[in-house]
Amino acid sequence: MGFWTSQRQSWQALGGHVARWWRNGSPVVLIGCLCAIVGAGAIVVHEYNRWAHKDDVTISTYKNGDEIPRCVPSFNGKGKVKPHHQMWVVVEYLDTEGHTRIRFARRAKMSEGTWIAHRIDVGGAGQQLSPYTLAVVEVDEATDAALNSTVVKTAHRDVPQVSYAKYPSGAHRVAHVSVTRRSGNDPKCGDLVQQDRTKH
Repeated sequence: MGFWTSQRQSWQALGGHVARWWRNGSPVVLIGCLCAIVGAGAIVVHEYNRWAHKDDVTISTYKNGDEIPRCVPSFNGKGKVKPHHQMWVVVEYLDTEGHTRIRFARRAKMSEGTWIAHRIDVGGAGQQLSPYTLAVVEVDEATDAALNSTVVKTAHRDVPQVSYAKYPSGAHRVAHVSVTRRSGNDPKCGDLVQQDRTKH
C-alpha cells in the first residue's frame, strides 16, 4: 500500500474535525484548527520522508575512522537496490602514483532488506596503516554481467580481477566508509590489492 493511501483515513478524520470547528466560529477554536493543520502537515512530511527513504543503503559493520583487518571477514548492512540491479562491494585506494583506483571486490548477497559480502581484501603487509574507502555500489544488469566476466575461479573461491580509475557509467555508489588498514597480516585473502598497486 502506498504512502498516500495509508494516510487517507487520517486526513478524512482531521477534515471532519476541522469542519465542526469552523462551524462553531469561536476564535479560540479557529486558532486550534490552524495549529492542528500545521501539526498534521509536519507529521505527514516527517512520515513521508521516512517512508520514501526506507530502502536507503546503510553500512552496519564499520563507521568512518575505524581500523580494519587486512582480510575483512564480512561487510554488511541494510537497504535495497532497484529491481534487476545488483550490489557490489568496492575497495577504493591510492596507487603508487597517488591516483584513486576502484576495485570491485565482491558481489554482495541481498535478502529481505539486508546485504552481506565475505572476505574483502584490502592489501598485503606493505599496506599497513593505509587509508581506504569501502563502498557499496549499485550496478545495472549490463555492468554486473561485465564484472562477473572478470571473476577468476580458484581452488577455494571466485576472485574478481578488475580495477578502474573511475566508476563505470552503470555503477552508482550508494554508501561508503573511510577506514584504515590496521597493522599485522592475514594471507587468507591473497595479495590482490598489493599486486594491483604495483601495476599502476
